Amino acid sequence: MPGTLHFFHPVALTCPQGEEESIYGRSTALTEYRMRTYRFFLSLIIAYYGCAAAAEQSDRIGSKRLPDKAVQMCGEHVAGDASGKSIHIDWQAFGLNEDIETAARFYEAQFGQPPARDDAGRYTWTFRDVYSELIYSVQLSSTPGPWSGCSTEPSQFNAIVLISNGIWAKEPLILAANNGESFR
Repeated sequence: MPGTLHFFHPVALTCPQGEEESIYGRSTALTEYRMRTYRFFLSLIIAYYGCAAAAEQSDRIGSKRLPDKAVQMCGEHVAGDASGKSIHIDWQAFGLNEDIETAARFYEAQFGQPPARDDAGRYTWTFRDVYSELIYSVQLSSTPGPWSGCSTEPSQFNAIVLISNGIWAKEPLILAANNGESFR
């Protein structure tokens, strides 16, 4: 039937009156529309995977690059009071299948400064500001820490990277004398 378009799916479309047909029997306007739609969805897919790949390469707390094949184990946001000041702590734990010295060299190159090293063998970088403290720590997976409660078992990794950021209020809370409510 002239004017009827058959595609590889069971639906048949009819060209509107006055439409030209290409040599393939399809309307040129319909073909152009389908190609624009195809290109649009293809660019959305590419953008999605590009953003997903970029997101997997950096942590969300300090926005630093992660070692290759780092696996996010878990993270948490904790809020409370310390010394009369409101404090918020965000942390993330990542598992690595490389030794801690290799991971420490990766971060040392990224930060441009050597880490502090404690008796437990942890490598730590601390960045302090007036109202915040950002900490990157690389340690053995057998070291106790908040990641022990993660759904991903720490024992399947050689090393753990713990990234935490503590932010506290600029002014201490003022407690009302009568009922203990806090005011700013």
